[in-house]
Amino acid sequence: MYLCSQMAIERLIISLCLTLCLSLPSRAAAIADSLGNGCPVVEMPVQRLPDLNIARAGHATVAAGGEIVVFGGHTHGFVPTPTAERYSNGVWHVMPMVYTHDQALMVPLHTGRILLAGGHEQSLGIGQTFTLELYDPATHTFEGFGCLDTKRAYADGTALGGGKVVISGN
Repeated sequence: MYLCSQMAIERLIISLCLTLCLSLPSRAAAIADSLGNGCPVVEMPVQRLPDLNIARAGHATVAAGGEIVVFGGHTHGFVPTPTAERYSNGVWHVMPMVYTHDQALMVPLHTGRILLAGGHEQSLGIGQTFTLELYDPATHTFEGFGCLDTKRAYADGTALGGGKVVISGN
């Protein structure tokens, strides 16, 4: 006899529904969430981009200045990388950052620039950092400035009106 949690049963049902829906024509496919609300399945064209120049995880990704930009993260051996990459003209271009930002926060600002803050201080996800920097997609440059009041990793943030940013979590 096997005992399953309610969450495990719901995941199994959703998985079976998705499998069924993906086998149907996209116009006829629809699934329901746990509240019975319909969730249409929409066919989307997929394009595989070339691999990044630097393998990374724990990074942040955003569309900025008409390009896809990947910030920080860690490479093989869980070593934080002080680099970013932008996808332009079918190629990834490596850019040096001022600081490493492994599992840090990224906030798109109303000015079009991107705020990067915090992250792990050392390899293997050890410690947190105070560091802040701005990425300007118009010039593809990074500018380091100031520090957070608290070291943070796994934090989140959002831009408010008037140039203010709220940062929470750690």
